[in-house]
Amino acid sequence: MATALEKDLVRTLQALSLQDLPEASIKAVFDTGGTALRRLQEDDVDVSLDQLVALDRVFLKYLKQFLAHVSDDDDAMAASTDGSPLWGFLAAEEVNTSIMGEEAERAHPFAAYRALFTLLHSMIAIGEGYAQLGAEEKIHALMKAVIAAKVYLTWLQLPGGAAYGLFMPFVYRQVLDVAKKWVDLAVSPVSFSVTPASQRDQTPRKKASMRKGQAGRRGEDDQESYAGLQRRLDKFGAELIDSFASFLRFFPLSSSRESIVPTVEMVEAIAIEMRSGVKFHKLAVEIIGTVLVQKQLITIGEISLLEFIKDDDKAHVYISTIALSFMDSSPLIRRNALLLFSQLLLQDYIKWRESLLRFFLRAVVDEDEELSGLARHTLCGPLLQKSPHLFTNKFIEMIFVFNRYEGKVNLSEPFEREGIEEISLPGSNQYPKRSQLYKFLLQNMTDEQKLQISMKLCTEILEEVTDGKLKLSDNPSQITDFGTEAVLKDTFAILCSPDIKLSTSRENEGDDADPDEAGDAGDGPSVASQLAAAKGKLLSKMSKKNFLENIVPVLIGLKHKLESKRSPLMRYLLHYIRELFKLYGQEVRDILSADPQMAMEPT
Repeated sequence: MATALEKDLVRTLQALSLQDLPEASIKAVFDTGGTALRRLQEDDVDVSLDQLVALDRVFLKYLKQFLAHVSDDDDAMAASTDGSPLWGFLAAEEVNTSIMGEEAERAHPFAAYRALFTLLHSMIAIGEGYAQLGAEEKIHALMKAVIAAKVYLTWLQLPGGAAYGLFMPFVYRQVLDVAKKWVDLAVSPVSFSVTPASQRDQTPRKKASMRKGQAGRRGEDDQESYAGLQRRLDKFGAELIDSFASFLRFFPLSSSRESIVPTVEMVEAIAIEMRSGVKFHKLAVEIIGTVLVQKQLITIGEISLLEFIKDDDKAHVYISTIALSFMDSSPLIRRNALLLFSQLLLQDYIKWRESLLRFFLRAVVDEDEELSGLARHTLCGPLLQKSPHLFTNKFIEMIFVFNRYEGKVNLSEPFEREGIEEISLPGSNQYPKRSQLYKFLLQNMTDEQKLQISMKLCTEILEEVTDGKLKLSDNPSQITDFGTEAVLKDTFAILCSPDIKLSTSRENEGDDADPDEAGDAGDGPSVASQLAAAKGKLLSKMSKKNFLENIVPVLIGLKHKLESKRSPLMRYLLHYIRELFKLYGQEVRDILSADPQMAMEPT
């Protein structure tokens, strides 16, 4: 006894007139994996939009039925090997006869499946001649292709299809092409004039359908306004993206490595439209990060990804999107992403970029201690050896990035904005993590690099605040966690940190021994230690000169700026001045003599 759903399926397939499809076309599809599809003629089959929608509805019911009988766990879903009842039902002789007729060539148990697949493939394959179509013709063709593609993706999610060769990489890539065409049309700024239905040209397909007595069904589509067609296409396109997300979540693309690159390219096309400011479906944004790169590419394995991004000029567009895996909720995925990118960098498949460094540094303060340690080891080991100035060059920018102050972040390309919000650590509650990051970076710098950072903090932050390039809030009530004040507070904390002090300065602070006595001990210092000591003294003098000649004058101007704004950051400035007094004492007082009040405040 057939179920209500099975009866619904039979009625839907009977309405498609699958028996009219030429056997030669069906054979061409399955003999060549879809690459040699013989285009169906107008008289072969005529399927309306409503019929495709009905077919889509039935397949969704089968998918929901399947989902109701499996675990909610993604892995359990993907590992399911029990075939869907759909396959056994379609193979039944009685069902095939009711759908395909009693002709001898249609008698085999796969006739209905093969004919339906060929029909969907024909609807999906709209590449030839699509560019020459008018605006409305494009929408009509694309709507059918979108729904057919959606049915195909739904069908692929039902277990058992592998045994029937349902997944064909070539057909799958045509599904991606349909999705791209929908994206292009959805975001196109061009508006076309609407031609009344009565004045439209009678296309051969329309004439053929009218000859077959189907004018009424086609008339429903023709009476629709162009704006209405666009709205329907927009709805169907969003549903296709939704189906694509579900498909990627459960279907292992690792079994078809030639499908990986076009999949990423299609999703990246959607991402680029989003980053360009085009209003798009929020659903698409969620898919890009969580479903594709985090659940699929990272689990596909290193070899497949290496093949994809061996061309660095092409790969850099995708790096930020794929690196979102660093922020996945699963520690395993975060760890795999870290290991994956480390190998790619070490093997020179990709180059260091600001967007990628941000994700690596964010992993340094990951809640998972093992992963955090792995990130530190990776950054401080071979990666830092390959790029010894990496931390120095990007230190200042990282202060802005992790405070989510985008005004000073270098975003030379739209795609580099990917993940900025996710990796940021703004606000006082997140300061301990930011402090750990600053400490980590400084502890892995040489004295020369620390001196460079001190000068950069002065010229690129303190001085720009004083000059008004970095705007302060007009009054304390307007201060937020994302403004200049947050960056300035971190800057003072870094300048006061013992980690930014030169190693020779720290040694001298705790060394009260007479240098002459030290020289008499043992056999005397080696040449290397003498050179190191001389270098340390030179750096200390340069550091002192830098602070006295460059930083202290800036601090005077900054004090007046903060006073004019009645800024609560005055206390952080005064604390830093006290630190300078401890280091340089009378010399600082001499410079501050032009501002007696400031000279007295630290005391």
